[in-house]
Amino acid sequence: MAPEPSTTKRLNAHRNRYRSAMTAIRVATIADLERVSQLLARAFADDPFFDWVLKSGPSRPRRLHMWSEAAARGSVAMGETNVTADYSGAALWTPPGDHSTDHALVRWWRLIPRAGVVGALRLGPGFDLLDAATPTVPHVYFRILGVEPSRQGTGIGSRLIEHGLERWAPEHLPTYLFSTKERNVPLYERYGFKVVERLDLPGGPSVWPMWRDSS
Repeated sequence: MAPEPSTTKRLNAHRNRYRSAMTAIRVATIADLERVSQLLARAFADDPFFDWVLKSGPSRPRRLHMWSEAAARGSVAMGETNVTADYSGAALWTPPGDHSTDHALVRWWRLIPRAGVVGALRLGPGFDLLDAATPTVPHVYFRILGVEPSRQGTGIGSRLIEHGLERWAPEHLPTYLFSTKERNVPLYERYGFKVVERLDLPGGPSVWPMWRDSS
């Protein structure tokens, strides 16, 4: 039996809205790096992980921006950063390969300008723990999802997740991430991610490694 005309209209309207939302997401280029870095710095301004590493103080915003730029630069160069047209959200992905937890950022002597000496020393053991928890089988690493604070909860993060998973679906690979906020865990669970364990970073916050089986 064919669907009622009203039902067909609703379905078509839903598909059109979805397509419209997806076309607003594009691959970021190096020209977008500064805007993406600024966005990520704002998105993670209250993140427990960065509260632990950077602490408070007048230099914290600058160091958080430096961290955001360093994280975004490599992903943008690989062509694996998705950004919305209005820079309200960005997602950074890393293809399978040598992507233990942000290697270039982990070594404490590279972190001193961003985290300070104390923060860098504190970060090393925490990242060692995260590296040990990272699966060794080939997988896509969903590095970062950042949404403008005033736009969080409006579906932007969901669209970026959908877009990224759709992009990687033909590869039939599992996906790994770690959430630094427990409240974000249900969002990822809606897309098939499952909590592997809770990691309590030494002297710091908890994080939640999550795994999504290949489709």
